[in-house]
Amino acid sequence: MSEAQEIQNPFIKQENPAEECVAFFNKERQARLSSEMIAENLNRLKKMALKLGLESEDQLMQQALKGNTKSIAAIESLLLRSQPTFFGGAGMYKAFENALLPQLINQNGNRRKISIWVPGCGEGCEAYSLALLLNAHKREFEGWDLHVHATDTSNASLEQAETAAFDADQIDDVIFDLYGQGLKRNGDEYIIRSEVRELINFQNTNFYDSELPQEAYDVVVFRNQLSYWMPDLQEKIIKNFERSLQPHGYLILGYGDSLLSLSNQFKIFANTQGFYQKLL
Repeated sequence: MSEAQEIQNPFIKQENPAEECVAFFNKERQARLSSEMIAENLNRLKKMALKLGLESEDQLMQQALKGNTKSIAAIESLLLRSQPTFFGGAGMYKAFENALLPQLINQNGNRRKISIWVPGCGEGCEAYSLALLLNAHKREFEGWDLHVHATDTSNASLEQAETAAFDADQIDDVIFDLYGQGLKRNGDEYIIRSEVRELINFQNTNFYDSELPQEAYDVVVFRNQLSYWMPDLQEKIIKNFERSLQPHGYLILGYGDSLLSLSNQFKIFANTQGFYQKLL
């Protein structure tokens, strides 16, 4: 079935598309969507609708209820993904830089390669933050192959990420002082420099149904997103990450996420909250 084709759906009711959208996503997509989440994000939903050539947020939701895959992906990307700013949650990046990077250098010294996956990347802030961090250590990684693979199911979000241009207020002075060598100012925007941009590739991929990579990742970064999904799907997501990681690879979750009851194949890394290492 093409993206333009519509399917019959028992949840379609024109009276209140928001409530029907919640019912559809929670039942058919195993998501944890709420009317409050929709109400708090109406402006963002409207902007996304306009990007997709629709007239309103209601029409976006109605198209999702009819099975339009672009509209479904857009709503998932906006409401069921965290929307991090650059270096959001500075403690995670400090731990990544001070504890995990030295470990990766030690483990990967022979093959001189580090591969990171950022599933559910949205408009790319997390992926670019990691690439900026790696770029800041480029002297240590001279001759290494560094790669950030960023995926999402929303083409509109990925297209925005591909522009590599962000409002100046998304990047504060402290971040610029530390990682500004990978940025350039252009009026009211910061542009990601080409040497950083080249570390990343963006791709439309569903993180819980994606095919295994040809070469497994060293790190998967999936912060503050696990709780948006029902337990059965959470388990499926974690198992996919487990299969996608190198032996003794690393999984980084948000502070509020937990692997309890989802997997026994990881241990906490370096007593750092949210950092896990694969056992085998």
